[in-house]
Amino acid sequence: MSMVNELQGSHSVKTLCEAFELSRSTMTYRRKAAKQVNPETIKLNALVKKAHTLSHGSSGARTIASIVSNWGERLLVIGREALCSV
Repeated sequence: MSMVNELQGSHSVKTLCEAFELSRSTMTYRRKAAKQVNPETIKLNALVKKAHTLSHGSSGARTIASIVSNWGERLLVIGREALCSV
């Protein structure tokens, strides 16, 4: 989708959709979905940033998840870098 957005200035939307085998309605839907703000994600990001700041930048993902969980918002570490609410 980002490639379509980059090429849109030099090519028509119709041509790009045909080239990438996307329907124009799919492209419109994806653009609208990308602009929507998820309040839960904003809240979790703020809590994670607050925990990181309070630790003076020294805490890793597992420690941050533990700190935020102690505040009542349970988080789970997935992989090396991703946090998600439980």
